[in-house]
Amino acid sequence: MPAPEYVRVKQPETGHEFSMVASAAAAAGLTPLDKPATKSDGTPLPPKHHLPLGERSPGAKKPLPTKGREADTKAEKAEPEKEAQS
Repeated sequence: MPAPEYVRVKQPETGHEFSMVASAAAAAGLTPLDKPATKSDGTPLPPKHHLPLGERSPGAKKPLPTKGREADTKAEKAEPEKEAQS
């Protein structure tokens, strides 16, 4: 039995990119992207999750800096230097 042909597709609702069997992509109405869908050994590439600009992944520890936080960020960076000098 031959190995299935994989294509890279983009989910329109979320913007996520992932690899799937070409026949399943066609049945789902997804258009293949002009990108590799598999690694050199033939296994599918992992999904690439789309995050809109300004959002962080669920596991992120610090919030993204905003214009109002620039001064706070500079102060946070200066604090460890003060402790090291003491």
